[in-house]
Amino acid sequence: MTALRLQLAALVLVAFAYRIVLAALTPVPSEDGASYLWMAQAFAAGDFRAPLGEVFPPLLPLAIAPLIALPVPCALCLPHGTGDPAELAFFAGQCLLAALGALSVLPIARLAAVVSDGAPRMVLAAGVLAALPGLPARFCAEIYTEPAFALLVACAALAGLRGAFWRCGLLAGAAFWLRPEALLLPVAFCLSGTARAWRSLVPAGAAVLALAAWRHAAGHGFDLLPKLAFNWGKANAGAADWLAAAARDLLALPPAWLEAFGGAGVLALGGLVVARRNAAARPLLLALLLGVLVVIAFAVRRRFLVAWWPLLVPLAVVALARLPQRWHLPLVALAAALGVAVGLRTTDSNRIAERDVARFVVGRLRPGEDFFTELPRVRLYAGRRPLPPRHLRADEIVAHARAPEVRYLVLLSGRATTPAVCAALPEFRPLALPGPLAGLAAARGLEVRAR
Repeated sequence: MTALRLQLAALVLVAFAYRIVLAALTPVPSEDGASYLWMAQAFAAGDFRAPLGEVFPPLLPLAIAPLIALPVPCALCLPHGTGDPAELAFFAGQCLLAALGALSVLPIARLAAVVSDGAPRMVLAAGVLAALPGLPARFCAEIYTEPAFALLVACAALAGLRGAFWRCGLLAGAAFWLRPEALLLPVAFCLSGTARAWRSLVPAGAAVLALAAWRHAAGHGFDLLPKLAFNWGKANAGAADWLAAAARDLLALPPAWLEAFGGAGVLALGGLVVARRNAAARPLLLALLLGVLVVIAFAVRRRFLVAWWPLLVPLAVVALARLPQRWHLPLVALAAALGVAVGLRTTDSNRIAERDVARFVVGRLRPGEDFFTELPRVRLYAGRRPLPPRHLRADEIVAHARAPEVRYLVLLSGRATTPAVCAALPEFRPLALPGPLAGLAAARGLEVRAR
């Protein structure tokens, strides 16, 4: 057992190093990450009202905030950039998520131990799969909530399997402050028929109410699920439209599943069948199926599936245990190699143009002037609050641009709205960018217009 613990500890270090390498290869955060980082900056500055007005849950920004507010972490982060607040927040977020993502290896491996009767080789297989995935590791570098969610959900599931339902509910409630679908885990334990599982619903429900009460106290209304409004269009459609959309999403599910989970996802398909006869694995199976149903009900995206990575790995191990032992090492090695290959396909380097264009435009503003863009990363690096996570219509962009203080407009030429915006705003002419920046902007498809 001591040898197994040492091996798992080594895998945690490998997982952390792997995620730090991906962070070094990632030039800018994701679009959602821009919102999380703006929230973290606001929390670090002592503003506990405005960030709660975002549709994104606040736990990840709250965790990043001390790293950019306290002197020692700030000093450690400074080598990443030039002291730019957005760069500092970005690096702090990457380091935090790399650590949390690496630590999730331990509870995921322990889940595998429970569902596979503690066989050391199965526990180690789960540790390798958890340490070297594709998208779950890349999301540490791009600033998504999934790595932190994986740690909390894995710990909550482990507590539930051990019968510690109050702790399970507390951890699921904390995970709700990262992603709302965390509530599906205690529900899955209840549906599995596990005795006393209902107790997990009490602390989880308290966490939901606490967040809604905090948002209400900050002046944003008592809303239990703020993010639901952004997905309500599909759910609120007519029955025929909804069924047609659900059918399309069912067809989109297999490729999204493969993109999200890779080789472990293929193994887990067998685990979905085997786990029905495995009492320990049944709650994990139910939670995963509920999560997939929620994704199908709204929008199939590989990102939404990745959130359930910590429960998928143990199910993959359940399937692996049924295969001949001589296949175990090759299959785990292949799944890990595919994961690393996907992880290394990090954010396109040309997106760094959004950061540099933001700095260029802000540097040209005179007192009383401003610029407008809907691009979250440009807004983050320009020190502006990112807009809610939806694409604006052409008339909305035009309305913003016609404000008298707006001097510059930053557009993405590939957006369907851009031709209509340019046609409606002839007073905004294309601005020639200096040397290297012009090439970067052209590669990214960025267009800067000046009134």
